[in-house]
Formats: sequence, C-alpha cells, structure tokens
Amino acid sequence: MRIFRTKKHTSFDDAEPPFALLKHDTGAHDPYAHYEMEGRPTSAEFFDQYAGQTEELRKLYKRGVDQAADRVLNCVESLEDKGLLDTTLVFVISDHGELLREQNRGGKFAHSSPMSPELVRVPAVVIGAGLPKGETLDWHLSGIDIAPTL
Repeated sequence: MRIFRTKKHTSFDDAEPPFALLKHDTGAHDPYAHYEMEGRPTSAEFFDQYAGQTEELRKLYKRGVDQAADRVLNCVESLEDKGLLDTTLVFVISDHGELLREQNRGGKFAHSSPMSPELVRVPAVVIGAGLPKGETLDWHLSGIDIAPTL
C-alpha cells in the first residue's frame, strides 16, 4: 500500500489502489482563514490585529471552515473523476471545535477550555465505498474508534 502525504498527491494522478491519503488540513484553526503556513501570523499577532472585532473574527472562522470544506469536496471530486471514489473510503474528522466568544462559555476565542459541547462535539464525515448518500447519523464516535473501525 502506498501512502500519500503531500499536497501534490491530491490529484491522484499516480494513485493505484490500494492507497491511503493522509491529509492534515489546518481547517479553521487560528489564525482563521490563513490556510497556507508561509506568511501566517502567530495566534497572538492575529488576535492582536483583530482585537475587539468579534463579528469579523467569526466571519473569518466561517470562511476558514468553508475553505476547508471546499478542499475536501475537491478531493472527493478528484477521486470521482479518476473513477476511484466507489472503491475509496474518505473519512473526515476534526480534532476539536472552537469557542467564538460566547458569553456563557467564558467570552473568549479558544479551543482548549472551558470544556463544552462546542469543543468536543465535532462532525465526522464518511464518503464513498458504497455508502448511502445523504444519510446522517446522530451517534457518538471517539477518535480512538477510527483506526479499528477502518
């Protein structure tokens, strides 16, 4: 089995089954909507730049989420274009949620504390390999369950 890890492999031009693609996407991590690592401000610099601009920070966070979703969809479309989606399982999960200055959660931007549903209830998306389309399940999954399940 070949394991792809770099950005250039998301085209799947040289993918021959079986293969695995391990992709770490910074998604909506702070600094929000800054996907590329080069030129990326530190968290402290970012939050200093947007001090007092809660709504703008929330918009940037949403943009980061949307951009991450687009990257996943592009990957799925590429698999489909190459005829690989029917034999590929795509599993997408986040490591944590984000607090967006909710007053009942301490009024801060954070992803470590206080422990709350916004931080620990994160979506998991599984696509491909003969799975039904559009089905949503409301059940609990732990990160420790993923490897044995796959």
